[in-house]
Amino acid sequence: MKENTEIASAEKIHELLVPFEYTRLDRIIDIAFTVAEEASESEAADVESTGAEPASMPGRQRRTAADVIEQVRSQIVAALSKKYSPLVKKSKALYWSPDKAIRVAVTISKQYENGGFWYAHHPGWDAFLNEASEGFLVLGCIGRDAAYAIPHAWIHSRLHLLNATERENGSYWHILLHPENDGNLVLRLNNGRSEPLESFRLELRRAAA
Repeated sequence: MKENTEIASAEKIHELLVPFEYTRLDRIIDIAFTVAEEASESEAADVESTGAEPASMPGRQRRTAADVIEQVRSQIVAALSKKYSPLVKKSKALYWSPDKAIRVAVTISKQYENGGFWYAHHPGWDAFLNEASEGFLVLGCIGRDAAYAIPHAWIHSRLHLLNATERENGSYWHILLHPENDGNLVLRLNNGRSEPLESFRLELRRAAA
């Protein structure tokens, strides 16, 4: 649970380690439920683990094997660590440098029948990246040798142009990438326009067979 939760839950967990005069089960239970809920929410926000794909991405496929997802994630973290600074895993999707100045959120998508990729961007990730000197939302594409390390300021300024899903247990934005005629991926916005992403391209090195 600790690995899949974010900052607020980690602080609550730490509270249990501080001695107090008597045991209040209601407080412990409250923390346990909060952490469990956020762990579940974090899992759902990771695109490869959710079945909440929007209707604009037709052709639902079987879930991608976890080892394939983790291989792509590892390639992305290795590439970013080489380019910027060694990254330390904070949670399933979040990483940061030892001084916490560089922060990244890594999410992975399979390719759909229309050639596009779909991702969810969680508000907790956006808040995490906002506290970095350099923050990146990194979109991994299964089957491609490159990911897209999008600067936080760039994607944050376009959140109002992304479709969003509102739920009782949390909301998230939809990020839709579609291929152009030249094969390059672009970000589709809800105003009908598209944004090129090639300037954010992060080359990945495949593991030797």
